[in-house]
Amino acid sequence: MQEQWFIQYPESAAAPLSLARVGFAREQFSLAQQAVATALAKQPDWTTAQLLQADILRAINQPEAALAAYQRIIAAGDPAGIETYLSASELAFSLDAPDVANRLLSQALEQYPQNGSLHYARAMSWMLLDDVAGAEADFRWLLERQPENPRVLNALGYTLVDKTTRVDEGSQLIEQAYALEPDNAAIIDSMGWAEFRQGRVSSALAYLRRAHAKSPDNAEIAAHLGEVLWVLGKKAQAKTVWTKAQQAHPQDAVLLDTLERL
Repeated sequence: MQEQWFIQYPESAAAPLSLARVGFAREQFSLAQQAVATALAKQPDWTTAQLLQADILRAINQPEAALAAYQRIIAAGDPAGIETYLSASELAFSLDAPDVANRLLSQALEQYPQNGSLHYARAMSWMLLDDVAGAEADFRWLLERQPENPRVLNALGYTLVDKTTRVDEGSQLIEQAYALEPDNAAIIDSMGWAEFRQGRVSSALAYLRRAHAKSPDNAEIAAHLGEVLWVLGKKAQAKTVWTKAQQAHPQDAVLLDTLERL
């Protein structure tokens, strides 16, 4: 049916775009690519078609090309909304380009200053850029509006525990998150790391073993657990934990930093 429409209205950009959407939905990406290219040849400035082209590039694992496509849409001044910025920033994160993500998110926040998702994503980019003050500002903005959001409480608490000397302050925030979501592996990990940073190593080990059992594929949790085991003299156990994590996540930044230090 879609192909008939395409033949019946050969000058229409809408017809090949419709076909591209069907191909994308059915994961027929070659068809989708050809059809969206045809639509853009007929109407080059059509943002809807440009966004679909970027989505297709992302789906076929071409992150550099997809990011470039999203950036062109944003630069043209018609990003069609917040999701375009978030998609572009996610790709920048995946390409280990937090500076690019930060610029995109800051630009988005100029247009949408009250959007919580943009503030949270930018806070994560600040963390990757080792800008604790920037991260804290965005997290504090969120907490003013969502004081019982365990995700934000945990993120800010962990940042303070891991990156500053304000360990007690960070630990209190993590404890608030833990009271709200005691079974969350990321929060349990933060509890363990806070205990470790406060010198309570045995307590830290108990939390980190729980976190690792709940999320055995998480490289950051494995890095923390291995470090506590190492400090406790359980070096063989630490190496086992690290080796498994490194096999699954050879480029994880926290894991690599831990191995380099220890």
